[in-house]
Amino acid sequence: MKKEKFLGILVGLIVLLSLMASSCREAPDDIIDEIITKNWTVSINGSAAAHVGDTVKLTAVLTGASYDKTRFSWVVIDPDGVDYCTSGKTVELVLTNIGEYFADLEATNTETKKTATASFKLTVTRRGIIISLGQTEGNYLTGDNLKFDSLVIFTKLVTASDESLGRFILNFGDGFALDTVINNSQTVLKHQYSNYGDYKITFLNSEYIEKTFTITDPNPDDTTTVYDVDINQYHDLAVATTYSNAMFAKVDSINKKFYLLISVAATERTIGPQTQIILKGNWNGSNYSEWSTYITGTAKSLIVTTSKGRYIRLEIKNYNIGFEYRGNIIVNTNDWINAQNMAPFYRTDSDVFDTGSIHFIIKNDNKIHPPQ
Repeated sequence: MKKEKFLGILVGLIVLLSLMASSCREAPDDIIDEIITKNWTVSINGSAAAHVGDTVKLTAVLTGASYDKTRFSWVVIDPDGVDYCTSGKTVELVLTNIGEYFADLEATNTETKKTATASFKLTVTRRGIIISLGQTEGNYLTGDNLKFDSLVIFTKLVTASDESLGRFILNFGDGFALDTVINNSQTVLKHQYSNYGDYKITFLNSEYIEKTFTITDPNPDDTTTVYDVDINQYHDLAVATTYSNAMFAKVDSINKKFYLLISVAATERTIGPQTQIILKGNWNGSNYSEWSTYITGTAKSLIVTTSKGRYIRLEIKNYNIGFEYRGNIIVNTNDWINAQNMAPFYRTDSDVFDTGSIHFIIKNDNKIHPPQ
């Protein structure tokens, strides 16, 4: 009996081992699915930050599963809450809005029909303003510590193509600032500096940007027509000009002379020590009948510098009280200064083909007044 019982137990063990071996070779489907589900994952690879106007790619990354046996489905929601669906291992996003983009990915194994999911958040901001400077329009340089040899500087502002510059303040670094709104993605602003030296342009809206540069004197050794004057002595204008530093005056009643300082910046012309200056008008204090034929006055002129920058300095001798001086200044060959910046001393007379010049009267108070 004992022998038979032992044999029965032995047979039972053999059968059990056989069944166990068989189950390892052919596991049930639910066990296979469970193993695959636990052993493979999906994630999303891509930049978490970008700028408006960029195009970015989000890519599905599998771990423990085959790409050729996996189907990918995407749902992307933009900052406005608008969603769209697509498929494929990679999705390409054209970023047109500022804010957060959300991507939900579902990866499905085509054999087991099991899925894995992943989510991704992308934050989109403004690209920021790109500032470049040029000595001539169309030829711009980026970076800091740029060097120029012209008092005229062109500033180019560029933002993303689908944005506008909007409202901003641009400080040119010489006491002049522009507060404006530009509903374009870029603009070019021309500015004339009064003197050579180091400057810093600053841009301000929701961000702050600064650029430094230097304007060097192309003729640093030429001092024959450049010298400093005391700007505090020039205060004999009865009223201020529209352009705050466009013109200063000094009347010397003892020697019957008066002096004008006319800003190089106000003229919006490149004027240096070698600039040829021609006075046209009735600067010599006598009337003439035809404005169609300008005459050269007897005044002396030269370029000076002051604490406020560089100026044309006119010295008019033997002035007449109550006489309306009028005329203009031409530099180089045919560049007229921008007298309009000197309002209310700016006038036009279409009857005699005067397109705009400086007009003023010296009164008994020894001050220079706009014409009445």
